[in-house]
Amino acid sequence: MKKFIPFLLLAFAGCKDEATFTLSSTDVSIPYNETYTLSTIGESNCDWYSSDTFVIKVSNGVITPMHAGNAVVTARKSDVIANCKVVVIPLIRPEIKPVLYYEMIYTDFKNHEKRTATGSKVESGFTVYSFIEGDVTYNYYFDTKGMEMAKVTFDGDFDATGFLNERFATKDGLWYYNGWMMYAVVTKVNDVNSIYYAKENKFIKTFVK
Repeated sequence: MKKFIPFLLLAFAGCKDEATFTLSSTDVSIPYNETYTLSTIGESNCDWYSSDTFVIKVSNGVITPMHAGNAVVTARKSDVIANCKVVVIPLIRPEIKPVLYYEMIYTDFKNHEKRTATGSKVESGFTVYSFIEGDVTYNYYFDTKGMEMAKVTFDGDFDATGFLNERFATKDGLWYYNGWMMYAVVTKVNDVNSIYYAKENKFIKTFVK
């Protein structure tokens, strides 16, 4: 006679879904001189993190801008997270946004710079391509490696120190962005403001003595 071994059937109670929560906003823009408060919906006592503390700091949901730029705020509770994209908008000439793809060749670069092209010239060994938008001219300096420096020019009164403070930090007498090899210098000659951006300071020194 054959023996049958009964199978033990186990009934599992349905597992409860892991707790989830959301944020009051998932995409915010904040002026440089203001704060913004996020709140959690469905959870409390979260840990808060900034993806880039150069741009923003966050504590208990309160976002404090540090410099113009983009970052992400993350709220975490155990293994559950919720994110919010943050853009910090500068107050001084916020429309000035050069295209900064260093060492990109011009044939690729021009696909990113959508302003109106006004021509090119050779200056101090660089080929300089110019674009215009409103009262602002954008000049990009190319050598055999690609784009090495950008120069933005415009007329009129201008708070240069405020402009740099909103976007850059200082170290060893230079303005730089978040530790990048990217430097900035502002000059003014005959009421014309010039802002130089370069990956290496040696390029700026070629034109700013």
